[in-house]
Amino acid sequence: MDVLTRGIQDSVPWCMLFADDIVIIKETRVAVNVTLERWRYILESNGLRISRSKTEYLWCNFSNLPNGEGVDVLMADQEGPFRVKGKLYRVAIRPALLYGSECWALKKAQECRLEVAEMRMLKWIYGRTMLDRLSNGFFRNKLRVAPIAEKVKEGQLCWFGHIRRRRIATPVRRVEDLVVSGSRTRGRPRRTWADLLTLDLRALNLSADMTSDRRSWRRRIRVAD
Repeated sequence: MDVLTRGIQDSVPWCMLFADDIVIIKETRVAVNVTLERWRYILESNGLRISRSKTEYLWCNFSNLPNGEGVDVLMADQEGPFRVKGKLYRVAIRPALLYGSECWALKKAQECRLEVAEMRMLKWIYGRTMLDRLSNGFFRNKLRVAPIAEKVKEGQLCWFGHIRRRRIATPVRRVEDLVVSGSRTRGRPRRTWADLLTLDLRALNLSADMTSDRRSWRRRIRVAD
């Protein structure tokens, strides 16, 4: 996708590619439709397509912010409703932080860095610091935000289910049977995406056969927040 659409991609956050989704941000709906039409032409020229039935338009009006400031003013305003701040974090900030995480093979150290980054953001939104000696659960409950590591696992399992429901002949399934030649370096091999999925499926008492029913699969792996 990155290679095919390199000529029409805008910088983040105006254009973001996820596992099988595209986020296009413009100042007007007309501009969104023009950009979407460019994407449709490029993708269909290469045998892909955009699902019109799943396309959604989200609109937000920031004209009521003081002095025309941006979203950062809303998030830092201690008089603003924390429920709205938590929702804005879940739908706008966290997806940008987890861009492309569906295919990540995270190490424990990398998970910790993600959790530290999230907690710094939540504490800043709530107007507190580490000196206040409040637990991480306190901020998560107030803003209704699930642990980011759990959301990474949810996204990876969703993508895994999406792959398993595709036909065997599709390119995304043929990759599963690829064998990489060559010698491996000494030491413990790196943990792969497939290794993480095996551990997550085992922890949730799930099997790959359950992915055939999309709705049932999402209910089983969903992390509420």
